[in-house]
Amino acid sequence: MRVTLIALLLLTAACGEPAATPPAASSSSEPTAGSTPSGVVAVLTGAPVVANDARSRDTVEWCPYPAGSGDCPGIDVTGLPAGTVEAFDDPEQMWQVEGVYDGRRLVATGAPEVTDWAHAVEFPMPCEGLRGAHGQWGDTHPGALTAVTRYLATVPDRQAGEWWSRGMTVLTVQLTGDDIAEHKAALQDVVGDRGTVCVVGGARYSIAELQRAQRRATDIALDAKLGLWSSSIDVVDNRVDLEVDYSDEPTRRRIRQEAGDAVRIRAFLALRDATLAQLPEAPRRGNVELETANQRGGVGMGAAGRFTVRFDAEQRCVYGEFGSQRIGLIWPFGYYATSDPLQVFNQDGQLVARDGDVLDSGGGHVPRKGSRMCGASEVWVISNHPTKAGSSEGTPR
Repeated sequence: MRVTLIALLLLTAACGEPAATPPAASSSSEPTAGSTPSGVVAVLTGAPVVANDARSRDTVEWCPYPAGSGDCPGIDVTGLPAGTVEAFDDPEQMWQVEGVYDGRRLVATGAPEVTDWAHAVEFPMPCEGLRGAHGQWGDTHPGALTAVTRYLATVPDRQAGEWWSRGMTVLTVQLTGDDIAEHKAALQDVVGDRGTVCVVGGARYSIAELQRAQRRATDIALDAKLGLWSSSIDVVDNRVDLEVDYSDEPTRRRIRQEAGDAVRIRAFLALRDATLAQLPEAPRRGNVELETANQRGGVGMGAAGRFTVRFDAEQRCVYGEFGSQRIGLIWPFGYYATSDPLQVFNQDGQLVARDGDVLDSGGGHVPRKGSRMCGASEVWVISNHPTKAGSSEGTPR
């Protein structure tokens, strides 16, 4: 089981600030420690997307997650060794590449390498003697699960996680330490003939310890403005996974010191020696203030919405119209807008909407804290790439 905390706090941050950008670069004209005259040294981790045009021979967009197309909040990579592009034949495969990042693109300084960053979690069944216990999901009596839960509540310092073995009806219970004989016997006794349980030891951290590490690491990521996507507990690996847009060594060191070694930091753009304050700022695009998500990983909101895109020429801002209601909009990372007439573009410069277009999008409503957004007190967070609805009037769903 992977216990995930989608960073809903990000919505509050996004709603309380104008269109967020990465930390600004140093204003000094002289190179600073950790930087090069043309940018900062960084490792980029993501899924390369090869377009079907000549540009793809020179430039490959690194998406933060498998996207299947060029429409993603990615970073362009140039300078790849000859023949590299042909290796990017699996759109689900994640790769790492090191290079110099200047705020617009990363110039590779070496060959990319395959990584298992976004691999699917496997749920093994480590008890050899139970490998024949195949069946259908849900075969275990509910009373057995209740009994296991009640027992583990009496030994919280030993409980390290539970998961169902894939394709089997065996519940694996993982404990800290190696002296598990007594607990194994007790768990088998409370379950009885109502199900099958596999009890293993050797975990370094209890669930309680992982939860404390997760909370602290999440707080640090938000405080340092790393662009938090999510934090989750991987019970199989007995670790906390922190997925972010950016990381630097000072922040990685702070997380190790305050949250412990249980935390794995997975950054889309990990700075080698430079600090986040030295991260080059992406060039501004568009001449209309457009509020966007402050991280590339999207937000975990799955409601469906339909709205009409409107431009307030006096305030020079974009809002959504639900019937007669005006609502503020937070667009995905990297979106921008131009005026005369209003046009909204995605990260890759593709036209998304014009003034008066009706769009469908996933997302969700959040209250606006602080100042009103384009005259609206309520905000719709767009969680995916919106599409034209082909309707003449926006109505909430």
